[in-house]
Amino acid sequence: DRAFSISGFGTVVTGTLIDGFLSVGQEVEIIPIGLKARIRGLQSHGKSGASFGPGTRVAANLSGIESTQITRGDVLSFPNFIDLSEAFDVRLNVVEDAPNPLRHNMFVTLHTGSSEVVARLRLLEEEEVQPGNTTWA
Repeated sequence: DRAFSISGFGTVVTGTLIDGFLSVGQEVEIIPIGLKARIRGLQSHGKSGASFGPGTRVAANLSGIESTQITRGDVLSFPNFIDLSEAFDVRLNVVEDAPNPLRHNMFVTLHTGSSEVVARLRLLEEEEVQPGNTTWA
């Protein structure tokens, strides 16, 4: 969710652990920038721990990286675990109360995790999808 620096500790990142476990001493990769860091310490709700699992809100003290190198929406991962992609297929359901239809090649805002990016919508079956309808994109 966020990254900051604490005097005497260095870089701290916070967020919700979605999958896997984080442990003190573990090497992690920051996605999408590809830099590696080591976990110096972990806390959840103000309590230190050696390891935390899925669903936990975690603050991780990292060595080997500056807080300014990390942005909202970046992901801590096992090294070389996540393959980046610039495109993916979805079954798109347009809510009934959407104010406008979605059109092929229009720009949309994509929210994933805590990141927000501008994306181009490529409709695969039609040029336009009306509110309340479903299509592949």
